[in-house]
Amino acid sequence: MQSGSGPDGDNPMSTPEINKFTIAAIAMEATKFSYLLALSEPKYVENIWDLVTIDENNEYSLSKERLLTVSKESEECKIKKLLSRLKIDDMKPSQLLRKMRNYAGTNLSENALKTSLLNKLPSNS
Repeated sequence: MQSGSGPDGDNPMSTPEINKFTIAAIAMEATKFSYLLALSEPKYVENIWDLVTIDENNEYSLSKERLLTVSKESEECKIKKLLSRLKIDDMKPSQLLRKMRNYAGTNLSENALKTSLLNKLPSNS
């Protein structure tokens, strides 16, 4: 599962990677988990390494859930960073909010977007 292999770029749990298990008829959690460990980049393995020592039969499912959560959190941080760079300049607040919505897509709540917008508006002193 090399970097950039999925539609998300770096996410090792992207849909094409998961579907490879189905195509190869790999159904056992332990086998999926072994493949995941063997083929993932170290930055992903460090997020799931503690699952290697647990005595459960769902290591792959737990890994998948954790990696998707970490990926989503990482994506949210990237979007917030991008939004923080936007300046109101000559735009109307509604234009800026529209631009922020376009950047954020469905990854941030409307409240988070509006809070970010309010933080960008000049204060009336």
